[in-house]
Amino acid sequence: MANAAGVLLVEDDPALVRFFRLATEDLGITLRVCATVAEAIVALEAEPSQLIITDLMLPGESGLVLLQRLQQTPRLRAGARLAVCSAGITAQVQGELAALGAWRQMHKPVSVQAVRDCVQEGLRLPVEEASAGSPPGDGADAWVNDEAAAVARYFAGNLALFTSFRESCLAQFPVDMESGDTALAARDAAAFRRVNHTLKSVLLSLGMTQASDCARRLELAAAEADWREAEGDWARLRGLLLSLVRP
Repeated sequence: MANAAGVLLVEDDPALVRFFRLATEDLGITLRVCATVAEAIVALEAEPSQLIITDLMLPGESGLVLLQRLQQTPRLRAGARLAVCSAGITAQVQGELAALGAWRQMHKPVSVQAVRDCVQEGLRLPVEEASAGSPPGDGADAWVNDEAAAVARYFAGNLALFTSFRESCLAQFPVDMESGDTALAARDAAAFRRVNHTLKSVLLSLGMTQASDCARRLELAAAEADWREAEGDWARLRGLLLSLVRP
C-alpha cells in the first residue's frame, strides 16, 4: 500500500463533498472525489487508495455495487479500508455492508468529528482527542431550525466551518431546485428521490429540521410514486430553498 493515495470519496452532492473537504483540510491527506461507481472504478484502476468512503445512493449504480465489485476484485480494493456514509443505512443494510467488508458505517447527516475520526483511523494517522462538551439532546425542540444546535452537533462548535458549508449549500440549492423540478415534471421517481434524499441530510446538517422532514416525506412519496403528495410538499420545500437563495 506504499503507493496508495489517501482517501477516495464517492459522493455526487457538491455540498457534501465540500463538507468532507472542510472537515479534513488540515489533516494533510490526499482526497480524490468521484461522483459515480464507474468513475470510482476508473480511479482505483489508475491508483489505489488506503481508504474508500462511499455513499449508497448514487447516480447509476449504488454504493453497494461498488462494495460488491471490490469484494469480487481484491486487486481493485488493494487492501483499502472501506467506509460508508449514507442516510440509507437501515438495520438490514448494516448486515449487508458488514458482509461486504465495510469497516465503518456513518449515518448522514454526519458530524465533522465522525468524518475526521474515520479518516484518521482509516489512514492510521494520530487521532486527536475529542473536544469537551456534549451535543444537544434529541428532543424535538432541539431540532427545529436551530443553527446553534447544528453547529454544536455536526461541526464541533466551529461556526466558521458551518458558515462555509452553508455557503456551499446555498450555491447548490438552485441546482437542486432545477433537478427536482425536472424530475417531478418527468415523473422520474429515482431522480426525484435522489434529490430529496440528499436534501434531507443537508438541511438537517444546517439545523433545519422541518425542511429536512419535508424532504424525507418527498423521498418516500417518490418511492411510492405518490405524485399528488409530492407536488404539494415540493412546492413548499422549493419555496423555502428559494427564500434562502434570495433572502
